[in-house]
Amino acid sequence: MKNQLKIAVMLVLSVLLVGCDNTPPSQQLIEFIAKFYNWMFAFGWLAFLFGLVKMYWRPQKGFMIVGASVIFLIAAYMAFYCAIIFDPRFTIKLVIPFLN
Repeated sequence: MKNQLKIAVMLVLSVLLVGCDNTPPSQQLIEFIAKFYNWMFAFGWLAFLFGLVKMYWRPQKGFMIVGASVIFLIAAYMAFYCAIIFDPRFTIKLVIPFLN
């Protein structure tokens, strides 16, 4: 039940962040989403590395962590490319993280 709730929350957040209409987002929203994506990538890669290290001691648990982080990173990159298609101004903020 907890996993289903987490998936539902992530889906709702992704819909809210990417947006459903064609109105261009403000610059502040673009900066917030760009920083959010950068943190998502950072935590996703840290979880991936943690899973690789954990595989040495407990292979089954480490494999689950690696698999979950890979799925998370794929979803984050897909949302990132959807955001770029939605508004190309994302590329400037995401190529140079934390520009401000």
